[in-house]
Amino acid sequence: MRGLDFLSAIFDKLACFTRSGKAMQGGSPFHAQRFVIAAMSWSGAYPLASLLDSATDINCYGEIYRGSHVELPPDIRQELRLAQDDTQVRNDTGFALFDRLEQVVPSPLLGFKILPSQAKIPIIDETLRNPHWKKVVLKRNPLEVFLVSEWAARNHMGRGHRIGEVEQVQSLEPVAFDGDKFDVFLRRYRQVYKTWREMSDAFHPDTWFRFNHPQSSRPRPSDQLLDFLGSSARGADLVNERHDIPVESVTSLVDNYETLAAHLNNRGMSHLLKGDCCINQMTEIPR
Repeated sequence: MRGLDFLSAIFDKLACFTRSGKAMQGGSPFHAQRFVIAAMSWSGAYPLASLLDSATDINCYGEIYRGSHVELPPDIRQELRLAQDDTQVRNDTGFALFDRLEQVVPSPLLGFKILPSQAKIPIIDETLRNPHWKKVVLKRNPLEVFLVSEWAARNHMGRGHRIGEVEQVQSLEPVAFDGDKFDVFLRRYRQVYKTWREMSDAFHPDTWFRFNHPQSSRPRPSDQLLDFLGSSARGADLVNERHDIPVESVTSLVDNYETLAAHLNNRGMSHLLKGDCCINQMTEIPR
């Protein structure tokens, strides 16, 4: 009986990921409109995903393709017959994973977030090139991304904290700004968004949407994003259950602000200290 149960489980698992060949290749039509949020770590993608997930017609998840595990709620993973560490099974099943996910949690819109480091996974690359998937590129002031990531590492914070899981910003330890380290980060930041911009120009430009981080809490831009996705929700009705670092407090996360300001001034990048005013100028940052 144990042997039969084992075989049954294997066949059930295979059944979850063997839909039509068209679906396996990312074909259309889908039951749900699918989308991804492409962003660098600490750009605010978790809060944005949380906002979108609060819409009645959207299911938006975190990093389903996280390197260490399958980032889906335990009850959904159980329905999919995926263990938390079944990363290879997840990678190998292609678009059939989303076919099954649509059956488990039906919704008109289905999305998740990706990081640059996950681009080497074949299905992620195929998703970004696929005309039936919508792509939201989330951008944030690179200085803010760098400082928040450094601050989070110093205070042992992981990505995607829920509100209330961390202490107030003011009670955590600040970091010392390292100009050389920031310059290395900035080169990578430019390359990542340059790659996504080139992909958006080359592969179905009408399926790409550029979204600036601070706008996720402002109703009007959120409405524009929701319209792009095809949601009937309005931005003013969305609720964020994820902790995010207030833009106004980012520069207070360093204990050598004068060094930071001097470094940026010497490189002609003082505008990065002005918050989100420079987000649309990212491609023009001096080398």
